[in-house]
Amino acid sequence: MIPDAKKYIRLSSDQVFCHEPINLKNISLQEVDVNELKCPLSELSLKLGKICPDNCSCFFRPEGNTIAVNCTAIGTDKFPELVPASHVFNVELLFAGNRLRSLDGLSNLLKMANVTRLSLSSNKLKSIDDVVLPRGLKILELDNNEISSLSNRTIGQLTSCENLTMITLHKNPWNCDCDARHFKNFIRNQYRKIPNKEDIRCKENGRSIISLTEEDLCYISFTVILTFVSLGIFGLMSGAAVALYYIYQHEIKVWMFAHKICLWLVAEKELDKDKIYDAFVSFSHKDQEFVDKHLIPQLEKSNDHNYKLCIPLSRLHCRRVYP
Repeated sequence: MIPDAKKYIRLSSDQVFCHEPINLKNISLQEVDVNELKCPLSELSLKLGKICPDNCSCFFRPEGNTIAVNCTAIGTDKFPELVPASHVFNVELLFAGNRLRSLDGLSNLLKMANVTRLSLSSNKLKSIDDVVLPRGLKILELDNNEISSLSNRTIGQLTSCENLTMITLHKNPWNCDCDARHFKNFIRNQYRKIPNKEDIRCKENGRSIISLTEEDLCYISFTVILTFVSLGIFGLMSGAAVALYYIYQHEIKVWMFAHKICLWLVAEKELDKDKIYDAFVSFSHKDQEFVDKHLIPQLEKSNDHNYKLCIPLSRLHCRRVYP
């Protein structure tokens, strides 16, 4: 440039408009977001080799020194193996609108490059708990999937990502139970980073998770409580009854037999199995002569019954009689 040319030439962008690409056509250069300024990868591809997977479109964005791998809506159900294997550039992986059901293969991609954006919206993912998220991640898009919960480990990862500026979680069928308390607290603590948080809803009733209380998440109906209390009381009473029966089973059986209650449970032979005598003959000392001369001799001669009788000789001893 000619010396002092700035004194004679004035550059103005007021009337400068974009001609291409088509999405920026006729837009004033002053209004264009620098992130929209993209360059083809031809020169980089010559230096790094082929870095764009088949069926995907890739470009370089000077702002942020970023390579974007755009595999949006290509109908794939698995992650490609080819991505820029360089930590010189920031990398955006865009896989929205596909048929991905798991994150198998993603861990290797995240290790190969400095991933700052991961777009997984509108897939069929059920969980992201098996992947280790890169610490340099800035944007994570998970909306419109089939994710029902985040483990405490994953929540810890997301919380520790200091560079994370946005995470989308809406329009997933979230479980709303006691285990969702940490997830709800995460949403509230990270509310500036989570757009459309009102649309993060329970699959059971469609309620917004951030509107739920602890009691809503861990609700147990009165019927359930009453049932558990009743079962507990019944268990205690049953245990006490079994213990009492074990301690006083003989007395209980005698009482039942005497009152003719549940005789099918109590056999007379069972009650008498530990007894030495069948009967005890009680009499006054005035009748001692009658017992000795008449009663005992008569019983000893009797063959009609097979009773074992106890005839007291003193307070401490019995005389056995075996007819």
